[in-house]
Amino acid sequence: MSATEKISLSIESSALPYGVVLSAGSEILFDSTQHTELQTLKDAPALAKHAFKATGRKASDLKRIAINQGPGGTSAIRAGVAFANSLAYSLGIPIIAVNTFELLGAPATARYNCPTVVTVKSIKGNAYVGLYADGAVQQTLYGPMEETVRKALGEHTTWAVAGAHREQLITAFPEHTIYDTGYKFGLATDMVPMLPNLGSRELRFPQFVVPITEQSLMFKQGE
Repeated sequence: MSATEKISLSIESSALPYGVVLSAGSEILFDSTQHTELQTLKDAPALAKHAFKATGRKASDLKRIAINQGPGGTSAIRAGVAFANSLAYSLGIPIIAVNTFELLGAPATARYNCPTVVTVKSIKGNAYVGLYADGAVQQTLYGPMEETVRKALGEHTTWAVAGAHREQLITAFPEHTIYDTGYKFGLATDMVPMLPNLGSRELRFPQFVVPITEQSLMFKQGE
């Protein structure tokens, strides 16, 4: 890699501690989750600073930022997205949003060759539910967890599961063939192979990434 080659910063912000990755093309230069001393650090700017120091790079070397916009822990998502938006603005570079459903769903569907249900905990027994299949998120719903998963699944009886309710869902659907991904949260490293195909999502100020919550338009489509 050339010392002057521009790099990408990817941030997994759906839960604390954050995951921060620097990459050049398909090469991972730094992954915060591989550093035990950083695994309790709940500060995205501090993690980014560690990444630059460890690789001998600077924020000015960035060509873009990718961020998981949720759904996830509301405070974590809002703080992570705010940092990513402000850094992109200060550097004059684009920012790209990826959601939790595709971040967990894409690698699982590729691995198991079937749709993937992704769930994220919310309040009062509710959940964010996404169904990933055929290279895209097909369903995004919000409501009581098991009922909402059944609605998202439709006629599917073979599927993979990722997110917060994996064991609960495997128990609730004994008649289905379910592959447990073992993943509760997404990985920033999984954003890296996605980046070449996300150029159309690039946002530049005054456009910016908005955190996903239960009030987001994606959960209103089925109402």
